[in-house]
Amino acid sequence: MKPRLSVVITSFNRPNFLLRAVKFLLSYKLPIQLIILDSSSKKIENIEFNNLVTEYNIIVKKFDTDIFVTEKIARGCDFINTDYSVICPDDDFFSTASLLKCVDFLDVNPDYSSAHGLHFCHTSYEKTIKNGFNLFQLYYKGKSIIDEKSSDRINKYLTGESHYHPFYAVHKTKDFKLIWKNINLFVDDWSLSEYFPSCLSLILGKMKILPILYASREPNVPSRHYNERLRPDRTLPNEKISKASQGLAIFLNQHEDISLSDAEKLFINYFLILKKNHSKKLKNIKVFVINLLGKLLRLIRFESSNIKKYSSKFNLSINDVDKIKLAIISSQASENEIKASRELH
Repeated sequence: MKPRLSVVITSFNRPNFLLRAVKFLLSYKLPIQLIILDSSSKKIENIEFNNLVTEYNIIVKKFDTDIFVTEKIARGCDFINTDYSVICPDDDFFSTASLLKCVDFLDVNPDYSSAHGLHFCHTSYEKTIKNGFNLFQLYYKGKSIIDEKSSDRINKYLTGESHYHPFYAVHKTKDFKLIWKNINLFVDDWSLSEYFPSCLSLILGKMKILPILYASREPNVPSRHYNERLRPDRTLPNEKISKASQGLAIFLNQHEDISLSDAEKLFINYFLILKKNHSKKLKNIKVFVINLLGKLLRLIRFESSNIKKYSSKFNLSINDVDKIKLAIISSQASENEIKASRELH
């Protein structure tokens, strides 16, 4: 059967995690096209990885190490020849079965530009070996964004009414290419690299959250360099806000009865508020430390009831959960590889 979905895997200096992700996606034995966009310092020499590339006709494209992620994905769009596309980081798990359920949903719902499911976070290899395997729910405000007007959908996303955003959702390839070709024109910094494509996706259509296990994220590894580059209060000068807002305004103007100048002001105001709120949040050290400790404890603490609780609440596939657990233990991929990668990129 010809694949209808391309899974675009972005990778940088994480060969063990990349191999883990590829094996996990292929383990479902379902028709997908894998496209790997790799900007690692060295070519991957792993025999098992190279054998999988050959056997499953995986497309691997090598880029310079200093390429910005938006340009990498924009250029990677040239190799997509399927009806649907999705981004998959090399350190996370995406259920192939769930991805294809999203394809089925988008097939019969043309007013939706994106679809995904429930996102979780799993314990790392180190924590799994020490305390056992577990899953933790992410994004507790898991609402679909189904407003008819583009501006209302944008408002729900940027004001946090729904914690979910369509960055890692399945998209029609024509929309996927439009999003990434344009972000490459209007964004060149990390702190806007998720906001812009998510906003543009929501301008193009609604976002659906299906009640299925869609993805499980690798725990965030603390890294000073990585955290600093994502801080809007430090990396968002007004000229970058203006440039991104101009790009989004063009599309909002096309999809809604709103002038270019008003649309641009709308986005500028949103981004300035995000920048201000982040700066204000960091000034309250007590709240910041408490929230950080809470997140760390939630990942470190072992609660054997979690998987059973989520399985009954969300009807999670035990097959998906078991696959994730097996992939973590068998790969032995260390969080040190992520930390080293983030310090360089």
